[in-house]
Order: sequence, then C-alpha cells, then structure tokens
Amino acid sequence: MTNQQLQLENSKITAFSSGVGDAGSISLPETENLTLMNGSEISVSTGEKGNAGSITVPLGQNISLDNSKITASTSGQGNTGIINLRGTRKIQLVNNSEISNAVDEKGVGNAREITLHTPELSLENSNITSSTSEWATRKYHRAGRHQYHPR
Repeated sequence: MTNQQLQLENSKITAFSSGVGDAGSISLPETENLTLMNGSEISVSTGEKGNAGSITVPLGQNISLDNSKITASTSGQGNTGIINLRGTRKIQLVNNSEISNAVDEKGVGNAREITLHTPELSLENSNITSSTSEWATRKYHRAGRHQYHPR
C-alpha cells in the first residue's frame, strides 16, 4: 500500500556511525508525494572507519525539496552511500536545496553515485554534487557520478 503524502518540515531522518562500523541505510516507503521543507534533511554518514549507508526512495510521483538536503558523507575512512531517487512525475529542488555525496576534508574514501529516475528534473538555486577532499584525491579516491534517467 502506498502512502499518499510523506512530508518533513524542519525535521531530520539520519543514520550515523561515530565509531568503527558502517552507518545504516535509509529506505523510505513508496508515496505519491515526498516533500522536504524548511531545513529538513535525510542523511547517512560516518565519522570514523566504515561506510555510510544508502538512501533510497523506491517510488514517488513527486519528490520536492525546498531549502532541504538529501546527503551521504564520510569524514573518516570509508565510502559514502548511494543516493537513489525515483520520481515518476518530477524531482524538484528549490531555494538552496541539495542532493550530495561527499568525502569530507579529513575523510578517505570514494563518493558513490547519485541516481535520479524521473521524466522531469527541476533545479532552482539548488545543487546536485559529488565531491572528495583534495587529500583523498591524492590517494586515488573518486567523486561519484551522477546518473539521470528520464522515464
């Protein structure tokens, strides 16, 4: 059964590992509309040694971020998670919203991919990024790729 609406307002859903070990993954339920607004965030991250989990929205007709973030990061030794979003109608980012994978300044690892499945992708004053620190790139670690699949 599909939820009609999943809305976060000034809220967070996080999976974080501060010690040694992998962070968990976040998989949201199928929904007609997923809305993140007013500083909301869905994130997976690690602080020491381990991989960040993945973030998955298996199916949503409309996915909308307004001044909000979906992020996967590591500031320790390990890879970021994969971000995989499926919007059957539209994925929209407005008002300084962000979808990102990042290996932070003190991190060592690879930023994994961001995959967006949607017939319409709209960005207004917002970003989709994958990055690694300068130190990590010296050790042959890579920023992840972005995949956009219009359907």
